[in-house]
Amino acid sequence: MNWYLKYRPKNIKELGLTSVRQTLTKLLAGPEFPHAFLLAGPRGLGKTSTARIIAQYVNCQAPQEVGVPCGQCSSCQLFKQKTVVDVVEMDAASNRSVDDIRQLRSAVGLAPSQLKYKVYIIDEAHMLTREAFNALLKTLEEPPSHVIFILATTEIQKVPETIKSRCQIIEYHLATIEELVQTLKRVAKGEKLEVTDKDLKLIAARARGSFRDAIKIIERLAEKNKLNSQLLNQLAQADNLIDQLFTALRERDIPQSVRLLDKLNETSYPARDLIYQLEQQLNHLLSNYQQFSPKELSYYQQLVRLLLEASTNFSEPISTYLSLKAAFLNLDEGKQSPNPRSEESKKETKISPPTKSLSKSKEEKKKINSHFTLQEVKKVWSELAKSSLELNHGLKNILEVAALTKVDGNIIHLSVAYSLQRDLLEKNNIRQWLEKKLGQLLKQEQVGLIVDVDTSLRKKQAEAVSKSQTAASRDSRLDILMF
Repeated sequence: MNWYLKYRPKNIKELGLTSVRQTLTKLLAGPEFPHAFLLAGPRGLGKTSTARIIAQYVNCQAPQEVGVPCGQCSSCQLFKQKTVVDVVEMDAASNRSVDDIRQLRSAVGLAPSQLKYKVYIIDEAHMLTREAFNALLKTLEEPPSHVIFILATTEIQKVPETIKSRCQIIEYHLATIEELVQTLKRVAKGEKLEVTDKDLKLIAARARGSFRDAIKIIERLAEKNKLNSQLLNQLAQADNLIDQLFTALRERDIPQSVRLLDKLNETSYPARDLIYQLEQQLNHLLSNYQQFSPKELSYYQQLVRLLLEASTNFSEPISTYLSLKAAFLNLDEGKQSPNPRSEESKKETKISPPTKSLSKSKEEKKKINSHFTLQEVKKVWSELAKSSLELNHGLKNILEVAALTKVDGNIIHLSVAYSLQRDLLEKNNIRQWLEKKLGQLLKQEQVGLIVDVDTSLRKKQAEAVSKSQTAASRDSRLDILMF
């Protein structure tokens, strides 16, 4: 049996989230129980386990304490033997129609055959159709005294307000490292594993706030009565690299940040987990935001926004470390920096006056006659990409995969796959350099550049990756796609 099933919480005391334990203890302490619960939060936090605990506890004939079934009475034995018929678990993802709910309603009026209460557990409740919710609402408004409903959802915003207002809502948040470690200790004790708190913290950090994922990781690392030292060292190495990366980001050392990102990629550390770790460290850092200057706060706000945007690209087949690298490049050459050394270096840097650009206004653009064609731009584009290495090491690869769409007057229209790529190209110093360099290559006094996002290019870039088969070219392919 998988460990996350073997070590499912069997009573409220074993639930990992402190806030959930406290809330349930209050709700279940009285002589009467709520007729409907709504358990809402991310996956892997124990919502289904909580529903089963409630179902067993409300039917236990001799509970030891609040939220702890005795495990010995006839009702508890039915749960233990999995022969209870008065607890119905329904998956709303596959039973979501109004007919499914009508069938449920027809059975609600029947008295329980084995227990004191009939309990209906509806998982993924947000998947119910609007008509199904309306049918369920009638039952929730005036439920029979012998029925308790427990709805569980990962997307509470999709549950109608009329349903939520008739339920006791219990909210689940991502587990803290300390909460995960306590659950891992319970598992380690049950399996008689020799582990240290340091080992458990490493595992907890990798679990992204999920009890289920934490237990899966420790099960994967376990060998007899100890953990695989080689795999643990890999986790420790990744943890150390993440700390170095966060330090580099704080100090605004973008080249070092990208190097560390490549090292993490080489260890196969999941990019989703990395973003989660960086967000956790930022959250902890900004909990004392009063210590930072307005410029420092502005930089951290920018970092948070870029991480959030990078995380939205994971649905795309080519997105992993690519989005993160692009996000870091957006931090490069920025104006705000929390690092005093960066501020000093800025004072020593001479800023050249901006070059003339045609991207100032539509009226200015209309006044300029075109002296070159799209084909002529395409001919010089590869030379422009090569020359861009002198300005930004990631710019060349963005230009190589961008799509030239048209020439309007002296304005060149360019499309890229991601908004992060567009944002980099539209930075003042980069835009000015591109327009000046294009003017030189095309022998024009003034050239303008307009950059748009075309999401269809993402598929083309993904196909480009799949065509390249050799492992030796993998890193270069990754760079080409996002930088």
